[in-house]
Amino acid sequence: MKKPLLNLLIATAIFTIIFSGCKKDDITSDKIVGKWYLKTYVRTETINGVTKQYTGTYTNGETYYDIRTDGTITIVQSDTESNSVWKLSSHYLIIDLRKNEIITLTDTSLKLHSNFTVDGNTYDETLNFSK
Repeated sequence: MKKPLLNLLIATAIFTIIFSGCKKDDITSDKIVGKWYLKTYVRTETINGVTKQYTGTYTNGETYYDIRTDGTITIVQSDTESNSVWKLSSHYLIIDLRKNEIITLTDTSLKLHSNFTVDGNTYDETLNFSK
């Protein structure tokens, strides 16, 4: 009777050690800093109860996020430029107060997802960037 209990305790300890060491890669500032060009997006809007979906592809580099080490960001959309601040929190890129979940982050690829409400209208968007 003692042997099955001992085997169970050993198996539990091994399982705990193996899986407590497996965590999502840490997202660090040095990995996200740089100029990220928007390549594609999907945006779903529900305004006054009407839902519409928009998709787009960019090829000429007219829209990008310039994320700097000093915590500032410049967002350029065609001829419009805005400056803001950013920070990392867990697996979120927070620009001003808006949380963008970091779905993918490599040296050359960044995928963000956000869901937010403004004046009772809801927005859900996924943005795909490359360096």
